[in-house]
Amino acid sequence: MLASTLLSSLIAASATVQAAPFFASRPPPKALAKRAEPKTWQSHVSDVQIHESCNASQSAYLRNGLDDMKRIAEHAHDRILTLGEQDPLYVKYFGNASSAAASGLYAQIVWGNKPGVLLRCDNPDGNCAELTSAGPWAGHWRGQNATEETVICEPSYANRLHLASLCWDGNEIGVTPASQWLAADLLHRLMHIPSVTYNHVEHAADTYPDVLALAASNSSLAAYNQATFQLYALDAYAQDVAFPPSGCVGAEAHIPTEEDDGHSHSHDAGASSSSSAAPAASATVPAEMTIGNAEASATASAAESCHTHGDGEVHCS
Repeated sequence: MLASTLLSSLIAASATVQAAPFFASRPPPKALAKRAEPKTWQSHVSDVQIHESCNASQSAYLRNGLDDMKRIAEHAHDRILTLGEQDPLYVKYFGNASSAAASGLYAQIVWGNKPGVLLRCDNPDGNCAELTSAGPWAGHWRGQNATEETVICEPSYANRLHLASLCWDGNEIGVTPASQWLAADLLHRLMHIPSVTYNHVEHAADTYPDVLALAASNSSLAAYNQATFQLYALDAYAQDVAFPPSGCVGAEAHIPTEEDDGHSHSHDAGASSSSSAAPAASATVPAEMTIGNAEASATASAAESCHTHGDGEVHCS
């Protein structure tokens, strides 16, 4: 009898426990604090964007130019990593500078994060009307009006060469200005966007002979000189792709020797480097300028148009 009573009690207790909902036996969990979304690789933007002000033809032209720019920059980067600092072509342009610095800047151009970096085809600041002896400006950085934006003016569409023209029809390195090729011109323009190269790139030498002299005399500066990056990328591409194995440095291109002097590696606002062998462009720029504003002005004697850089410098090449 006692066993039967105990068994009935246990069954009743069990039924009572089972009848209670499981979730009611625990307190509700505390709400978790919402965490900030971490940056992910999916947020990485490696391509330069083209503004809606560019028509279909302008957009195609600039996109092709950007593709060519990435092609020569990536090839330059890969050649440096493959052949190293003892490669004669590397020594020619960078001297004994660290290959990590040189290859790193090419990598930043090709793969660096570029959200908001924009090429546009309108003239929001009025600077496309600025004149040199060669005609209107070919383009300009927008300055404090829009630090990530570069305006491409009409002369760029008419006068720049496609990469396919390298080593053809007299378009040779050291004779044809590097910026005459659209790929190299866009490489230069991106180097002056603050978020791309962080203001590390500057003008220390612009002409072909001055670039080579700079490599021989000041390698640490050559590793951050914009014309060095243009010319090395073009020369490497010419030797390995366009016209292997010799490339196409023009016979008229002056190679600096110990007898050469008068090379100027300083670069005041608006003034180009000078060389005794190849006189460079000169420019006169007002001491006070409103960069990115229609009031900005410059007069120059130059083979090509002027443009502004990320540091506000006006350069005529």
